[in-house]
Amino acid sequence: MTMWLTPWTARRVMVRNIAPFIGRTIPLLGVIILSADVSQIIFCTIRDYNAIARGDDKIW
Repeated sequence: MTMWLTPWTARRVMVRNIAPFIGRTIPLLGVIILSADVSQIIFCTIRDYNAIARGDDKIW
């Protein structure tokens, strides 16, 4: 069973060196950036489609 790791469910561990902290933080930041990019792409795509579509073809 796959367990998804998100910034809110990630296990927080104290580390002595900066390298393990950076190694654990960068992937979590990537998830945040990726989700922001996907939501922006979806929003802009729907907005542009609705500007082109007519009548009942519009989304929302």
